[in-house]
Amino acid sequence: MQDNLRNLLTQFKRLGRAHDRLAKAVPDPASAATDADQELVKTLSLLRDPAVRQALDELIPSGRESLSGTSQEPPSKEEFDAEIALLRRLGLKQEDTDRLSSAFQRSKSITTQTIKNAEDLEQTIVKVHESVKIEIELSRTLPRKEKKKRKRQIAQGITSALFGSGVIVADVYAPPLFAFSYAAGAGAIHQALRDLIGAAPE
Repeated sequence: MQDNLRNLLTQFKRLGRAHDRLAKAVPDPASAATDADQELVKTLSLLRDPAVRQALDELIPSGRESLSGTSQEPPSKEEFDAEIALLRRLGLKQEDTDRLSSAFQRSKSITTQTIKNAEDLEQTIVKVHESVKIEIELSRTLPRKEKKKRKRQIAQGITSALFGSGVIVADVYAPPLFAFSYAAGAGAIHQALRDLIGAAPE
C-alpha cells in the first residue's frame, strides 16, 4: 500500500499543477480544462485503491470522534515530529509540513466534520475540482485588480484542499498519528471551501 500511497500524494501535486495551468489558461483554456479533468481521473483512481479506501473507512471515524470532544489538545512535540518525519518520507516538502500547525488550529472552529469516510473525501476532491473550474472561468470577466485578488484566493483554496487531502491520506498506515492528521486535514479543507465558494458547511 505504501507505494500506492506515495503515488497518490504525488498525484495530488500533479492535480494542483494542472489547476495552476488552468488558472493561467496554459496552453489555452479548453486544453487546460481537459488536462485538469484527466489529472482528476488519475487522482480518483489512486484514491479508490481498496487497501487505502479500507484503511480510511476504518480510521476516519476515530479521527472525527477525537474532534467532537469538548476539548482538543494540540499534539505533543513527539507526535508532531513523528508526523513531520512521516510526511517527508512520503514526499511532502518543508512548505507542506509548515502548514500543519495552522491547519490544526483552524480545525478547532469546525462544529461538524464533512469528511466521514473515503467516499466523502473523494466527493470533496471532486467538489473542489468543479468549483475551481467554475471560479476560474468567472474570474476571467473581472476587472484586473479584482481578478488578481480572486485568482489568489482560488490558488490558496487549491493548495489548502490538496494539502488537507494529502495529510489525511498520509497517515492511513500510521494509526497513532491519524487523529492529528485528520484534524489538520479537515481544517485545511474547510479553509479551502471558504476560499473557493465563500463558505464551508459547518
